[in-house]
Amino acid sequence: MTEYTIGDAADFLGVTPKALRHWDSIGLLTPQWRTLGDYRLYTEDDLRIGATIVLYRNMGFKLADIPDLIDAPSEAALDRALRTHRAALTQKLDQVKSQLRAVSDLIDTTQVKGYTMEQMNKIKKYFGEDMPVSGGSTRALGGHSRVPAGSREAEFAGR
Repeated sequence: MTEYTIGDAADFLGVTPKALRHWDSIGLLTPQWRTLGDYRLYTEDDLRIGATIVLYRNMGFKLADIPDLIDAPSEAALDRALRTHRAALTQKLDQVKSQLRAVSDLIDTTQVKGYTMEQMNKIKKYFGEDMPVSGGSTRALGGHSRVPAGSREAEFAGR
């Protein structure tokens, strides 16, 4: 029987020795052997369980949920757990897509007719209460040749 030190096991599984110690402390992966000096020694069976833990973690499962998956009484129980997790991931994906749409919309609203919000604020500062609104005169947004006193035309135009 081959035995692996914590460093060897960590390298094999692609995790840190600290992660293996944590898994041991919560009873998720307790090595079958210890040396007289109380060093952990992992067997090939331990590494198979560890690889399963890594697989489930990479799928987004919480450590607290993994023992139920490993000890699932049947394939049907495992299938239910995986389907439930997939539904939760789908919901998260929908939330992220919604957030991306909101950010994209915000980006779109920060630009008016090719002007950035910074440029629009300069224009609003110049025109004050007389700032043309959407559907009104576009003279202030491109057709007007005047720029605020003391500013450079290139700065005002954003060039």
